[in-house]
Amino acid sequence: MTQFHITKEEKIKSATALKDELHKLKELGASKVFELITTLLQDTSHDSEVVVDPALTDEFISPNRAASILHASRPFIRKLIDEGTLHAHKIGSHYKIKTSDVFALKESWESKKEERSEQLISTLDNILSDTGWDD
Repeated sequence: MTQFHITKEEKIKSATALKDELHKLKELGASKVFELITTLLQDTSHDSEVVVDPALTDEFISPNRAASILHASRPFIRKLIDEGTLHAHKIGSHYKIKTSDVFALKESWESKKEERSEQLISTLDNILSDTGWDD
C-alpha cells in the first residue's frame, strides 16, 4: 500500500476545490455519497484518522474477489459456497458474496490458525522437555 502525507494547506485547498462538485452530486440525488465525502474531507482537514473498513459494508463481491481476499482459489470458494460455509446469492448464473461474510470467514480462519500454532508450540515444548532436548 502506498502511503503519502498531505499537508493541512493541501487538504484545505482540496476541500475548497471539491465543494462545487460535491454540491452537484447532491443535486443528482447522491446524498449518501455527498455525506461520505463531506465527512471524509472534514475529518482529514482536522487531522483526524479516517478508516474505511470494507468488512462493514453491505457490498457484494464476486467469488474471484473473495478468493483474492482469502488467499484461496476460485474453485475452493465455490466449494465453500456449495457446502454452506460461505453464504452467496445467485444472480442469474453468477454468485455474489457479502464482503462482511468474507472478512468474517477470514477472521475465523486467522483465529483458528493462531490457536493451532499455539497448540503446536506447546506440543513441541512437551516433546523437547520429555526427551531432555530443552536444555
